[in-house]
Amino acid sequence: MTLNRCLMIVLPVLAVLFQSGCATRLSPAPVVDRSSGRSAEPVEPGYYRIKRGDKQSYTVRLAKEGVTRCAQKVGEEGVETALAALGSNQKEFTGEAADLLYHLIVLLRVKKLSLDTAVAVLAKRHAPKK
Repeated sequence: MTLNRCLMIVLPVLAVLFQSGCATRLSPAPVVDRSSGRSAEPVEPGYYRIKRGDKQSYTVRLAKEGVTRCAQKVGEEGVETALAALGSNQKEFTGEAADLLYHLIVLLRVKKLSLDTAVAVLAKRHAPKK
C-alpha cells in the first residue's frame, strides 16, 4: 500500500477524532483503564506527566534526557517496528508500532510540539488541490 493510499484512509479518521475532541484532551474528563481501574493517559501519552514532572514516570525521565535521547528512542523503535512488520506476529508488530508512536509523541512534546501539529501538516500536504 502506498503512503498516499494509507493517508487517504488514516487522515479522515484522525480528522474525526480531532474534531470530536477524542484525540486532543487538553482539559479531559478523567479516563479510566478498565483493566486496572487506574487513570489512563490521553491519546498523547505523557503530556500531563511531563507537565507535572512526576519523577517516578519513565516519560518524565525520558523527556528530561532531552531531544537527543528521545530522537534515539524514536530511531530504535522505528527499526524494531520495521523488523516486526516483516514477521507474521501481528501482536508483536502492533506493540512495536505503539512503542514507536509513544516515543514520537514524547519527542514532539520535548520539541514543544504536539501530535495535532504533525497531523495538521499531513492533512495540509495531502489535501485536495484547489
